[in-house]
Amino acid sequence: NPVLQPLLARPQADVHRFVRLASGDQGARSELEHPYAAAEVAEITAVVRLLMRVQRALLMVNQTYIASAAQADEYRTEPAFKLQGSYRNMSKIAARVVPAMTEPEVDQLILGHYRAEAQTLTTGAEANLLKLRLLLGVQTPEEAKRWAEICVVYVRRQELSGKDDPASQAVVQLAKLGERIAALQQALSSEAGAARSAQAERIEALVGQIAEAIKAAAPKVEVVNTLPKYYAQVFDHHLKVVETSLAPVLDLLGRYVGSTQQTREKMESIAGDLRSLADKQTRMGYRDTPPA
Repeated sequence: NPVLQPLLARPQADVHRFVRLASGDQGARSELEHPYAAAEVAEITAVVRLLMRVQRALLMVNQTYIASAAQADEYRTEPAFKLQGSYRNMSKIAARVVPAMTEPEVDQLILGHYRAEAQTLTTGAEANLLKLRLLLGVQTPEEAKRWAEICVVYVRRQELSGKDDPASQAVVQLAKLGERIAALQQALSSEAGAARSAQAERIEALVGQIAEAIKAAAPKVEVVNTLPKYYAQVFDHHLKVVETSLAPVLDLLGRYVGSTQQTREKMESIAGDLRSLADKQTRMGYRDTPPA
């Protein structure tokens, strides 16, 4: 950094004293060995303070990169973070810091640097830059919404990764369906004292999600002519788990918030769709080939 270059010819201990000054220790000013002008002290202190902000940001980037690289793909809940916080990044950013900069301007300098770095990524540039803005605490509401959407899509693809056969995809869909019903049961039992209108709205939303999951699962099973017998037990087990969960849901629904006709019809439709899936697969039959 041009402002800090004179320190190369000054006592090394002064560098540490300027770091203390930038951290708020005004007593370090009287300990400086070289007779600096007041303006020079102010400029050096300002640059060091801003560089400390850059350092913290790059440390977060590097820690996130290391944590992401150490995580297996099957356990990820968001895209891999590939931006790095190396000494090369620090050198490039530090050279462009000037005393008159504000902290938001330094943040933009960091973002601009990594925006250029992200161009070298083959995939995931958008996700990495959104994650970076999250780390720096400068995400806008629109960017936060977009980041959440990316994570949802990523998790969904992870769940179906390596499951090219429709039977495995159907099992995953039913497992997710069971999770949503469990969430519905928990909502009913844990918020009995909440206002009926708010509770009913939440239930309607959850039931709607369950219905959508059923619709998504149905065509994945219909395209298969025959499935290995192994899947018959797995498929039937998931159906029974979901069906047995519906009864207590209906009971709690009536007990705490009242059973609206619309909600009850949705729940009954879900139960019918589940049994329809099982009946269709039974008619198609199963083959003896074990799973690979």
